[in-house]
Amino acid sequence: MEDKREICSLLAKTLQATHEYDDAVGIIYRKDPDGEEKVFIHFVNGTKTANVTGDSGIGMIRDILKAIE
Repeated sequence: MEDKREICSLLAKTLQATHEYDDAVGIIYRKDPDGEEKVFIHFVNGTKTANVTGDSGIGMIRDILKAIE
């Protein structure tokens, strides 16, 4: 089983290393009691959200990138 929290942590560090997303503060993965999975991508000036319910690790990364583009 993939560790989605770890993937988010590593992706946040990767984004912070880029010029385009150097204002990224962090990425938080949450799984609700009803099974819904969301990712909150925090930036200096706001937050974006991605629904990642049922995603594989790479699918989650793709959804995060779509949410921030």
